[in-house]
Amino acid sequence: MISMTHISGSGVGNAARYHDKSFTQDAGQKADNYYVNEKASAHWEGRGAELLGIKGKEVEREHFVNFLNGKLVNPVTGELQDLADNSKGEDRRAGMDFTIAPSKSVSIAGLVGKDDRVVAAHLQANARAMAWLEKHAAVIRVKDENGRNKPVLAKNLLYATVMHETNRENEPQIHSHNVIVSAVFDEKNQKWRSLTNDQMLNLRSKADVIYKAELAKGLKQAGYELEYATNGVDFEIKGFTAEHIETYATRKAQIKEALIKRGIEPGDASFDARQTAALDSRSAKHELPRDALQAIWQETGRDAGFNIESIVNAARERSGQSTVERSIDGARVPENSQQQTGEQTAERSGATSARDVEEVDRKAALRAVSWAVEHMSEREQAFSLADLEVTAVKFSRGGIDDVDWAVAQHVKNHLIVERGTAPDGSLLYTTHKAIDSEMRLVENIRAGMGKNHVVLTDRAEFEAAIKAFEAKKELETGAPFKLSREQVTAARNVLMHLDSIQGIQGEAGTGKTAALAMVNDVANAKGWNVIGVATSAAAAKELEAASGIKSDTVAGYFAARDTRIKATELRLEELRAAMSADTKIRETDTSRLETRRLTVDGADIEYGEHRYTFDHQRGEVFKSPDDFRNAVGAMLTDLANRHRDVAVDPSERANTFAGRVVAGAMNVAVDAAESLGRRWMTFEQVGTVEAVAARNTLYLEKEGGGGELRREYETKQAELANLKRFGNAEGRKTLIVMDESSLTGAFDTEKISNLAREIGARVVFQGDIKQHGSVAAGKAFEQAQNSGMHVSVLEETRRFDKATAQTKQALHDMKAGRYSQAVGRLDTLEVENDELAKAVAIRYLSNMEELKGRGLEQPKVGVVAITNNDRKAINSEIHSLLASNGLISATSFTKEHLDDPKLTKAEQTQAVMLREKLVDTLIFRKTYREIGVEKGDVLSVLGYDATANRIIAKNAVGQEITINPQRQDFFSPAKREDREYAVGDRVETRAIIRLPEQELQRISNGTAGVITEIDGQGAKVRWSRDGRESYLKNDDLRFIDHAYAHTSYKEQGATNDREIIAVSATGAKVFNRLAAYVAASRAKDNTEIVTSDLTTLRRNAGQEVEKTTAVDFTHDAKRDRSSGREQAREQSHTRQRDQAGNQQTKAEKVKDRGRTLEL
Repeated sequence: MISMTHISGSGVGNAARYHDKSFTQDAGQKADNYYVNEKASAHWEGRGAELLGIKGKEVEREHFVNFLNGKLVNPVTGELQDLADNSKGEDRRAGMDFTIAPSKSVSIAGLVGKDDRVVAAHLQANARAMAWLEKHAAVIRVKDENGRNKPVLAKNLLYATVMHETNRENEPQIHSHNVIVSAVFDEKNQKWRSLTNDQMLNLRSKADVIYKAELAKGLKQAGYELEYATNGVDFEIKGFTAEHIETYATRKAQIKEALIKRGIEPGDASFDARQTAALDSRSAKHELPRDALQAIWQETGRDAGFNIESIVNAARERSGQSTVERSIDGARVPENSQQQTGEQTAERSGATSARDVEEVDRKAALRAVSWAVEHMSEREQAFSLADLEVTAVKFSRGGIDDVDWAVAQHVKNHLIVERGTAPDGSLLYTTHKAIDSEMRLVENIRAGMGKNHVVLTDRAEFEAAIKAFEAKKELETGAPFKLSREQVTAARNVLMHLDSIQGIQGEAGTGKTAALAMVNDVANAKGWNVIGVATSAAAAKELEAASGIKSDTVAGYFAARDTRIKATELRLEELRAAMSADTKIRETDTSRLETRRLTVDGADIEYGEHRYTFDHQRGEVFKSPDDFRNAVGAMLTDLANRHRDVAVDPSERANTFAGRVVAGAMNVAVDAAESLGRRWMTFEQVGTVEAVAARNTLYLEKEGGGGELRREYETKQAELANLKRFGNAEGRKTLIVMDESSLTGAFDTEKISNLAREIGARVVFQGDIKQHGSVAAGKAFEQAQNSGMHVSVLEETRRFDKATAQTKQALHDMKAGRYSQAVGRLDTLEVENDELAKAVAIRYLSNMEELKGRGLEQPKVGVVAITNNDRKAINSEIHSLLASNGLISATSFTKEHLDDPKLTKAEQTQAVMLREKLVDTLIFRKTYREIGVEKGDVLSVLGYDATANRIIAKNAVGQEITINPQRQDFFSPAKREDREYAVGDRVETRAIIRLPEQELQRISNGTAGVITEIDGQGAKVRWSRDGRESYLKNDDLRFIDHAYAHTSYKEQGATNDREIIAVSATGAKVFNRLAAYVAASRAKDNTEIVTSDLTTLRRNAGQEVEKTTAVDFTHDAKRDRSSGREQAREQSHTRQRDQAGNQQTKAEKVKDRGRTLEL
């Protein structure tokens, strides 16, 4: 574990006094030094110490105090620098103490068991972890050319390190203090600068992974066996039980007791809470002589019946085994094509040299880095080198040196590419796949510029369409309806702008879908095929309901398109077979070869009239030249074909000898004519396109009862061509609308743009870059805007016209970037963390009753939970409260639910990752007959074999099945949980549910409904969209959940009457500006907050959360000005009115503050 303590300028003296005994020459004789004297003497380390010429030298008190006080000699000029000579003075941060300690069993083995190899392993791991921090976290701030502070990675630290061996209760506890001086040398500008501690703090937990991996490697080499925790990082030495460890863990018990006294559950305590508890519970340390300590430790172990010596001796014996074996056993070696290859077996059995060990470790590291790249690039287009290294180390359980080498090999072989630096100064890498995807998207956007592939060309026709749409809406709503200027401009650009790819950047509540509804009406009237797509099923349903555009998920659309193309191709094959079966010549023995003179016309080329020979068995088509020799050969072949039936039939019917002789002669003549004809003819194989055209012509010209077949064949041919050319069977021009584009990843966005370019479609990317980005890699919608896509901007909001003053002002503040201030304006209720879910449920019910009291028959109150665990807890509490108040049935039924653990595809291929994520269920989406699994089977996990990368599971009938997740990989992992449902509960699907025997055979993911009946076997659900009902058996109910609370991602796109933002202590830590804006912009009436940590919530409300990209694109400002000029004119009146309104009400708005809510 790595803990951290800040050292302020005024606290330098205290730090010096604490380490005083480590500065003297006789430090080696002090209590905290049992084996090697120099271990208890502090010494200088780091690249900074090397620059000063003191690396490895013992620390003197004077230097220690001076360095922490900011007084250092410039190693280049020799002049003394004083970093404290500024406005902060003694208030500056002087340094920090990173204390690195192993788990308790390691300290017991090393100190009580007297195994100096364990102590050496800790010291090595401590040094490696600090070197890793130096590489990634030694950041300084330097002014750039614009005078702004820019983080720069300097890669040098100056720190004093010393190892102690006891805690404050004089129990065995190995730990190293690494006192880092807040000074980093800027080698470019040749002067000392203050260390920026942001990255030191951010990377502390990741450095802990490096430390534990290096320590584990050293312990395995010493022969110790390790037992890993569920997270795959923490471990204890095998053989040490929990009771043994607790024997020497008085200090741990004290910290636990201090947490409980503060009302904090120890298992849920944060790092800061544990640090505070440690300080509160610490007592003065009374040092004892080493001999006395050793005697006490030994006696304590004997009294507990603890034979430490046997564990240490067993490790020493094991350390004599093949080092290669230990290396292989200790690493997670992902499978390639076979789990144990012959090469690995040879290494295991024969090689024992250091070179062989290195080779095995490096192979494991290469596979680990490859896996890490695959895993990380699924959700980010670029990733930091630090994250890549830590992910690979965690996966391989190997050392950082091998991973460093493997990363270098990936760079050398261009498998990853340096991307530049992140805003925090960390080094980024990306992949060629990510670069290519982003480049293709931009290429497609620019290829569509000025194409004039428009829906409307006549301005007057557009104005008439606007009036017609507004009149239609007035009839539907019974109230006046008029599109805003921004909506009209957006609709005109979508229908008439010369660029084929259009963007609509619209803030929440600006009526983006209303403009699209008008576009849909016009495009359909003009004969266009309008398609809607979105990343989530819920967003697709919302788009379809609001705009009338038939919509699907991106994945669903492409799957349906591919299915239709495949079905059409299969039908064409059936028709060809049917027409061929109706032709007598195909029934003869020579049916594999067929020669015809045909006039062949392809889709784009006329091939003319030629003699074609078809090899039906091989699928090849040949063409013969038009010369005399081939003409004679063709005549003989035709003669043989015409008389083949005459020759065959008599031979089959002949009853006399004379008849059989005549038939035989005819057969000989036919065969001779055919053989001679073929010898005279020459053949040239034609290309694929001409072969397809010739084959189609052949089938259409054959005689027989195939007139109807030929007509269907021609129709299907046209449909297939249209599907591939236009994206629909009718051959209509296509308009593709992608809603919530900010939520769509780079690869899906590129895929849509590729399709549009392929079929000549017009595309609209609609979304809001101020709201959540995609879970998948990239921020394609923002990149598309930055790369020059023509964008219509919608800012005028109508959703909040009747909202409370504080809700309006909060949104106004958020748009101005004042997120903390905005949160402070909303109605707020602060509660204890364990009361959060119950408090939210009470507020939910209160809001529902208030809205019903206003006359709303079906009020909508949304709940945004920042974490998934909070969402589940709130749903459960709302269900219970509704039941206790008689608003749903009081009789509840417990049903099994399958929860999604949110793994990447790379994680799903590894048993060890599935185990770490507590996956206990697999839902197969494909049939694997080799292991006896059918599509739709739900398997229960019995256990994992991480070494062999296998999952052991059982099916519904109890049959045990072994699964290789790299081969049988088309499954969804899940965790079994329970849910309580009652009649009246609001629910929604969390996956696609197929009901082949019912009216609704397929229920899409995200479909909302209400339970109308329920019993022990299942439940009936009435779906909100169309009022139809489905009966779901218990197996189907595993894929639904309560629909009262959602995460902010799920809630994006929703419109409610009121909204409750539920933020727990954990949620407050990950709260950010995107979550704040999404949550605060859902309600038409009022938004309120229920939180257990308002301070942290407000501090993090404006926190930036940026998705990475592989390429930076600079917006063409000139093009932006010209393309936006018309829109700017149209919107100027609206903006002036808004500005005037803002000025008139500014004083009043600032006074709007939320109420302090009470339960």
